[in-house]
Amino acid sequence: MRRLTGLSFIIAGLMAAAPAQAQSKRQLDLCNNVGNKSTPEQMVSNCAAFIQGKTRGAQLGPFYVNRGIGYFGLQQYDKAMADFERALDLIPKNPIPYLQRANVWLARGQPEKALADLNRSIELNPKYVYAWYNRGNVYFQMGQYEKADEDFTAAIKIDPKLPTIYANRANVRTQLKRYDAAIEDATTSLALMPKGTGPAVRAISLGNRAVAYGMKKEFDRAVADLNEAIKLAPRAGLYNARAYALSKSGHLDLALKDAEEMIRLDAKDAGAWNLKCWYRGLIGSELDGALADCNKSIELAPTSANAFDSRGLVYLKLKQYDKAVADYNTALKAAGYVEGGPVGAPLANNLYGRGVGRLRSGDPLGGAGDMAAAKAVKPEVVDDYKEYGI
Repeated sequence: MRRLTGLSFIIAGLMAAAPAQAQSKRQLDLCNNVGNKSTPEQMVSNCAAFIQGKTRGAQLGPFYVNRGIGYFGLQQYDKAMADFERALDLIPKNPIPYLQRANVWLARGQPEKALADLNRSIELNPKYVYAWYNRGNVYFQMGQYEKADEDFTAAIKIDPKLPTIYANRANVRTQLKRYDAAIEDATTSLALMPKGTGPAVRAISLGNRAVAYGMKKEFDRAVADLNEAIKLAPRAGLYNARAYALSKSGHLDLALKDAEEMIRLDAKDAGAWNLKCWYRGLIGSELDGALADCNKSIELAPTSANAFDSRGLVYLKLKQYDKAVADYNTALKAAGYVEGGPVGAPLANNLYGRGVGRLRSGDPLGGAGDMAAAKAVKPEVVDDYKEYGI
């Protein structure tokens, strides 16, 4: 199942002390985002009132940090960067502006620069839990899962009561195939959440635990967690994951309903149309409808390999083997496969499907070669296609 949550970044800023000037306590609270109740616009406008007032010197640093956070929330990254850099000029020994600037670097697609700032933040304060936490998130995004695990573990040693760290470490440990540890972390995250925690936050941890259960093939447990998560916060990713778990439990009809629910949430979701095509193709009773769904997915995302792979399967079931081979060719090319080159496990299903199509369309040598190459990197691909009804 696909991962259910993106990266989490800390946006809490510095608590600015009230200077002796005309601005009110309410303005200060809105600038400081007290109780996480301020909108980005409120942070920007109210922090600006203090910046433009009589405050001088290092006391301005927190106001620039918090206004930068507001700009970041508005996705005005150039303005956020300018404010964080101004804060660094004013309070260069404070770790928080470095952490915040790292968020901007990452939003700009520059993770190495984000790491450098987070390294500096940790150097300035080795006990700053959020610097370790955010660096773990950056490593996660870069696919350096062992380093991410180490940083989340370090953050937990500093503060073992923060549920979000356990939730993100659960994601990492699922990627590392440490499924029992991932389930334990997600369960701990849920237990630590205080009363009043938003339903969307709880849904993320339930979704993370469901993914680990799914990877262990404990699909009933995965479905149970996803049922609860969807009640809390119905999202496409949760329906997607539940559809997968349901399909693996033999409930293709229910999986199809989840794909349809994803389309109801967003009719322009190409992935949802692809899933609907896939599950209708597996059921096999509405193959013309499945083709229409795949065509819609391709219309919305013409370069996506997944819909061509799904349509290839439908064509195999319709015994239109030349069309199946053409779609698998397109899927393989879109996924970066070079003819005669190495085959990674993710491409094995595409290649095996093409092999079946070639074999049945009168190319036994080519078909056998594709199928053998696929089986060499993923032996269970044969069972996969039996499960698909091929």
